[in-house]
Amino acid sequence: MTQDAINDVLPELYEQLRQIAHSLFKAESSRHTLEPTAVVNEAYLKLIEQSRTNWKSRGHICSVAAMMMRRILVDHARQRCAEKRGGDFNRVDSATLDQSFTFDKHEEVLEIDELLQQLSDLNQRHARIAELKYFAGLTIAQTAETLEVSEFTVKNDWRIARAWLLAKLNGSLPKDA
Repeated sequence: MTQDAINDVLPELYEQLRQIAHSLFKAESSRHTLEPTAVVNEAYLKLIEQSRTNWKSRGHICSVAAMMMRRILVDHARQRCAEKRGGDFNRVDSATLDQSFTFDKHEEVLEIDELLQQLSDLNQRHARIAELKYFAGLTIAQTAETLEVSEFTVKNDWRIARAWLLAKLNGSLPKDA
């Protein structure tokens, strides 16, 4: 992509990220300590600082934005959990896999991040699909475009990734499986 094309895409992407963040946070209580605009602004600033990246497509930019948003949320959750210093972690229930995160439950973000790292060791594309779904709010079609695979592939991979994540969340798979 040319720099002009990138400059055209970034403002549009910022608006898309802002809408995603607001929808992710809309059901949150007023107690959460991270604002959607702060997440989007930080991710956007990190994107425009990527001067050495050879952007391939809009999907590539969106994929990197999802990774950045994930890192921001995970770093924030780690910081908040470190401040608590202990306590019982809440398990993420299976409904979380079909919805947006509850971002004021920092333990959920950390647990999903850990599971996505484990899944990535088994199958990187499955982990990327879950990451794009959770952290960028992409649809099956958008995910397929971003990863440059068919929608059929995304649907099948998501079904497998979702089953694996549910099994891990329910404790029916050992930690190292």
